[in-house]
Amino acid sequence: MIKGDLENISNYLKDLKFKKKLINGIDEEDVWHKLDLLEKEYEKAYQSLLDKSNALLEEKDATIERLLKK
Repeated sequence: MIKGDLENISNYLKDLKFKKKLINGIDEEDVWHKLDLLEKEYEKAYQSLLDKSNALLEEKDATIERLLKK
């Protein structure tokens, strides 16, 4: 379900912390790694939404077909 996925993303962002470096503040490699994880979470949320939309479209088509046969 998309709501659960978005809650996961929200919680991930709330708890997000980057490794610190003595020079230049934060570890750039860690930032890129965490952005990659975030992207994967968004991809899962998008796929969930797409799957739900496709299921609804299939249900609509089946209902229309059933009604036309009556």
